[in-house]
Amino acid sequence: MNISRTVTPPRRSALTMAALLLLITAHAFAQGGEDSLTLRLADASATPGGIVAVVMRTYSSRGVGQGQVCMPIRQQPNGPMDQGGANPIAAVLASVVFSRRNDANFQTELDQASQSVMLTFDSPTASINEVDGPLAVIYLRLRSDLIPGQEYEIALDLPDSFLVDADGAPITIEGRAGRLRIDGPAEPFSLSAAAEATVPGRTALLSAQSEQLRLLAAGRVALRYDPLVADGTPQVRIDPRYGTGDFNVSGSDPDRGLVIVNFVSPARDLNRVTGDFIQVLVPTRADIPVGTESPVRLDPALSFLVGRTGQVLTLELDDDDLEFIR
Repeated sequence: MNISRTVTPPRRSALTMAALLLLITAHAFAQGGEDSLTLRLADASATPGGIVAVVMRTYSSRGVGQGQVCMPIRQQPNGPMDQGGANPIAAVLASVVFSRRNDANFQTELDQASQSVMLTFDSPTASINEVDGPLAVIYLRLRSDLIPGQEYEIALDLPDSFLVDADGAPITIEGRAGRLRIDGPAEPFSLSAAAEATVPGRTALLSAQSEQLRLLAAGRVALRYDPLVADGTPQVRIDPRYGTGDFNVSGSDPDRGLVIVNFVSPARDLNRVTGDFIQVLVPTRADIPVGTESPVRLDPALSFLVGRTGQVLTLELDDDDLEFIR
């Protein structure tokens, strides 16, 4: 895969060490509350010697002017032990920090001693994270001597991480770790139905979600949900951060809870950022009881994906539940 075609080369951050120390100190005294942001590191998988995309996202569109994120990588006790060293990463290849005005400066470093990936970034207009979704993606080369079945935690080191808003005030952050799984060379492409928990009466985000960095040229994704929880016609979107994609929804049947997304990627680069590359927004009824869990699944008979070179991918599909919360 030619990463240079799909990402922007890293640029040096304007943050100085003195500013970093001051901002980290300020962050330590920040108070929690409704202004906090949750940083989630998505699950990822790749083969030994392959390229993995580590994607960071938030759950709220609040502008960020500066930041630093430290991600230690730790082996999990299950599976075969790593005999070649605790850090599975051989090199940092590239990274992208997304900003609405495309003015983000960023730098990514790999610290083998601390087994951590460090990302620092800034935006003169504080337009990083002004749009909800992926905040950044880091492309890493794995060591070639890794053993399929090994698992690692991609954690968030909060004491060495911080975010600053447009006014220079620190933002309280919470972290959700991700998992890095080492696949065998014949593993199928893992495609999951995903559903973010929602409040009754609000719009639910359902999606087709990926973990593996495989560029897609075309395909069809058929998502099924319970039509009894819906209160209107679903809307479909492809976030351009995940790549280019033209789509239609012919064959969909909202009365039966079926959304069929037929897509073509002109640049054959959809899924260049792993995650929710097909998103379905479903209005929900306000009278759904809190605590209800409604199944969401991908239809194996109607779904297929075509890779960048034209091959039809073997798929492994996973289901999820849409949970209604307060």
